[in-house]
Amino acid sequence: SAGGGVNSEWPWNQMSTESQSLLPDTVTALCGDPGCGKSFLLLEAFWKWHLSGRKVAIFELEDDKVYHLQRVLAQLESSSGLTDAEWIKNNPERAKASHTNQKDIIESLGRAMWDAPDRQVTLTELADWFEARCEEGFEICAIDPVTAAVSNDKPWIEDQNFIFRVKTTAKKFHSRLVYAIHP
Repeated sequence: SAGGGVNSEWPWNQMSTESQSLLPDTVTALCGDPGCGKSFLLLEAFWKWHLSGRKVAIFELEDDKVYHLQRVLAQLESSSGLTDAEWIKNNPERAKASHTNQKDIIESLGRAMWDAPDRQVTLTELADWFEARCEEGFEICAIDPVTAAVSNDKPWIEDQNFIFRVKTTAKKFHSRLVYAIHP
């Protein structure tokens, strides 16, 4: 069993105790307007889980792996400037030192991050991705944001099929899926 029978903890105690959203067999939607911080929240949880030894995977649908790993670097170094091209240009030594400090962690995280920068991904492909990760023993998976997946002319049916399939997969493998979604 990938996740055991207990709630996996969010990096924030109140979120863990109040939501119980990471029990085995769960699918959790993290809903919010574009730009409200869902991606930063998921990335921070992702790397904190990873560093604590949890087997986690994340599929990034907006931008590529390099972009998201740069955001993780900024979080690890507590330096928002690392996400700003102008700041990096004006502070090349500090930026280089940050990359050197976190090189091993960033490389390790990169191996647990998927992206598709050159094509649109379908909900079926995302469900396949989740199932494959569960078969490999990943206990917490994330998709950010699921609303970026390409849709057909009947998205309500496709959405329902996706939810049913990922719930079935989560239960089969006692895993967890967290996905970001826009309202």
